[in-house]
Parts: sequence; structure tokens; C-alpha cells
Amino acid sequence: ESVPRPLFKLSCDAMAAATAVAASAAAAVEERQEAQEVGCKSAAGGLAKAFLQLPSALCRVFHFALRASGNLRGGEAAAPLAASTAAAPTNASASRVAAPAAEPACSQAAGGSSSSTAKGADAGRIDERGRALKSWESYCKFVAAPRNKCPKCWLMSKHCCCLGLPGGVTVRPRIAVVLHHLELGKHLGSNTAKLLLHFGGEIFAWGVEEHDERLRRLLEEDPEGAVVLFPCAEAVAAGELAARGERPRTVVVLDGGWRECKHMNEAIDPRIRRVVVTTARRETFGGTRKYGNPADAESRVQTAAAFICLLQELQEDPAHVEALTTGLSHFMECWEAQICRSKTWVS
Repeated sequence: ESVPRPLFKLSCDAMAAATAVAASAAAAVEERQEAQEVGCKSAAGGLAKAFLQLPSALCRVFHFALRASGNLRGGEAAAPLAASTAAAPTNASASRVAAPAAEPACSQAAGGSSSSTAKGADAGRIDERGRALKSWESYCKFVAAPRNKCPKCWLMSKHCCCLGLPGGVTVRPRIAVVLHHLELGKHLGSNTAKLLLHFGGEIFAWGVEEHDERLRRLLEEDPEGAVVLFPCAEAVAAGELAARGERPRTVVVLDGGWRECKHMNEAIDPRIRRVVVTTARRETFGGTRKYGNPADAESRVQTAAAFICLLQELQEDPAHVEALTTGLSHFMECWEAQICRSKTWVS
């Protein structure tokens, strides 16, 4: 059933009025919160949030209900609602929604823009930590009750690769596998970083305060002997370290999308050297992820593959390199069996 023109106009006026009232209430609550420096749990705050989050579809149902009850008669109700819109408080927050013409009122709040920006940044960090903690809790629940997936290799149980991985192998350098919460929370079978845990790696959930502190302490214990595997501008080629006889005692392996890994790298102590590999090739180890740009696909390798190349370029024990290579190859076979595709498919 189509919405009559008067009803449509009333719907718009009602939304404008509700938004103006909600914005005014939110602004008042915010001002009171800043003045008293206390958390806001008032009814006004709840009402403001409810109005601001009210879906338009719900408004339409509400209007149909009004019409059915006889409270709506063409455009008769539009005038009172329009009047209520005009009568709504017109502070700086509300004027931006209900009265765009009153733009000068916004200048009154200009002094608080910097503090609002700072608060937004703090809220973003808190929200990021909240998502990270939620992902870690989700991962712990998955490990405790994996259902139809293996909690170690994250593949489907019937395609589990764990029994085929070389056993009893722990590589020389200490491995800190730092997983972004987007990887950890999804625990997708295509992830290869979790294979390093089989060879002595330690898991760190990025963004979880306890894990971040543990990583910080680990790096502070031996900053000169630690490296971060990440291809940034100041990174040193692993082959150069080997040529100078330098063998890192701790390797931090970042795992996530490019943007997430870049963010994690920027947050780690800049005193820790960054290292990059030069021999990693996608065609050597295959791939489990798909990239829209073919050029990007050629230049990106799996996390486990990059670590194997790091061991090779650092001239680590060939037996350890062979064990990891065999393990990754076996994992790829199980992964391909699970997706029923060839090795050239990289989703």
C-alpha cells in the first residue's frame, strides 16, 4: 500500500521533530556530564539514544498505526508537529539537525572541538580494545568447544592437518605470533600464522591489555636481540643480518591484513629493529587468500611462508627450515582438499 502524500509529509515532520528533541536531549546530557564529570545513565540519555537510533521503517509502521486509529486526518496533524519542531530547544547540537539556517550557533561550541576530537580518539581506542577482547574470548570459547573444526589448525575436522605436521621441532629463535583481532576472532582455516604455534610460537592477541603488556615486557628484556618481521621503509634485509653474523633471539611475527599489520607495527617500540625477507615468492608456497589486484597477489605471501624465508635468509638450521616447509606444504594439501580447488585458487 502506498503512503498518502499528507501521511508522507507528516512522517517527515515527525522525524524532524523527534530528531530535534533527541539531539537537544543528547546535548543537554553531554553538557551536564562534562560539568559533573560523571557517567551518564539518565533517562534523558537513554531517550536520546533511542530516538537517534530509531529506524525509519519503525516510524512508517507507527504512522500507519496512527492512521488506522483515526488520529491521522490528511495534513491536519502536520501543523502541530511543525510547531513542536519550531518549539524544540535550539542549542548548538539541535540547530545542526532541526535548523540548518542557524549556523552561527555552531560557532559557540567551536572551543570544545579539540576536546571532542580527543574524546573521540579515546573512545576509538577503548572500542578497539573492546573488540579485541571480544575476539579473544570468542577464540577461547572456540578452542574449548571447536565443534566441527580443529582448534589447532582451524580446518574442518575431517581435513585436519595436525597429524601430518612434523613433530618435536622447536625453532631456535623465540617466536611471538601477534594476531590482530580480525584474524583471531574469525579463526579462518586460510590463516597460516597459527602453524607457527606448532613449532614453538607463542600467541599474542593484539589489543588485549594483558597480551600487549606481556609483549612489551618480552621486548624490553632483550631489545637488541629482537626483530619485527615487517616490510617497512627502515627494515633491514635478513640476509644483511646474517652477513654480519647477527642472529635474532626473538622474532615478532605480525598477522593480519596489510592495514592492520601496519597499525600494529607502528605501535611497537621503534627501538626494535624491523627485518624484511627478499626471497619469498607466492608461486613457491601457494596462497590461501584472494586479492583483487593481480599485482598485489604476486607481491604478497602467507605469514608462515614469510617466516620460513626469514629462517632461510638468517641461515638457521636447515632441518628446521625443512620441517616448516613440509608442514606448510601438508597444510596446503589439506586446505585444498577442504575447498576442493587447485593450488592456484587463492581465496
